[in-house]
Amino acid sequence: MEKESETNKDVRDTKIKNATDIQRRKLEKLMKNPEKPVEIPDRPKERNFPKPPDFVRNVMGSSAGAGSGEFHVYRHIRRKEYSRQKWIEEHAKKVPIPNTDSIIDQCLTSGW
Repeated sequence: MEKESETNKDVRDTKIKNATDIQRRKLEKLMKNPEKPVEIPDRPKERNFPKPPDFVRNVMGSSAGAGSGEFHVYRHIRRKEYSRQKWIEEHAKKVPIPNTDSIIDQCLTSGW
């Protein structure tokens, strides 16, 4: 009982000076009872974005003559467009590409 109170006192007396001390304290807390089960959280679910639009409205560029307030609007639209393009690229990697030769053959044989 005395050993437990001494170790708790030692942990409380040490001052946290940087991130290493925080990590050390967390590890010491975990290693106090190695038999205790540790819960590892599941991976976060994929974010479900809305379908990207075919036509992007309010497209503007950073050109001469634009007011100083327009830059923030432009930056927001640019960031939104980059995230849309990134989503399209990631989604294209996940979806298998069909064999185009078989599709062409089907169209030719059906008379389409």
